[in-house]
Amino acid sequence: MGFSVSIAVSIFLVGFLILSSVAYTSLSNSMGLVSDGRKEQNDRMRDVLQTDINITNVSYGAGTIRVRVENTGSIVLDASKTDLLINGTFQTENISLSPTKVWIPEKTLNITVTGALGNPSRVKVVSENGISDYWGA
Repeated sequence: MGFSVSIAVSIFLVGFLILSSVAYTSLSNSMGLVSDGRKEQNDRMRDVLQTDINITNVSYGAGTIRVRVENTGSIVLDASKTDLLINGTFQTENISLSPTKVWIPEKTLNITVTGALGNPSRVKVVSENGISDYWGA
């Protein structure tokens, strides 16, 4: 009776050690993923809080709409990820940006839309992280 009890306890102990190591590894990986997710969320929130844009001028002439937008925030934005809505319509064609890539703070982004049918009454510019400004005539 003594030997079989010792074997049974040993088997349970080995099983418990294996189960504990698997559980620890799973929990450790899960906590790492949660920590990485929180860091990414905090980074995005910081970017949103430090982003601000301001439409300084909208002009129309000879079928061309020109929009000047100033980066009044404190982070560098990607100009190519900026969206433009004119009279509630998302613009995807006949658009040119200057600068085309890096839009640093306190600098102006010039957006030109060619082939426009008329003077816009509403213009909205949305930055890469969702911060926007609205202009209405």
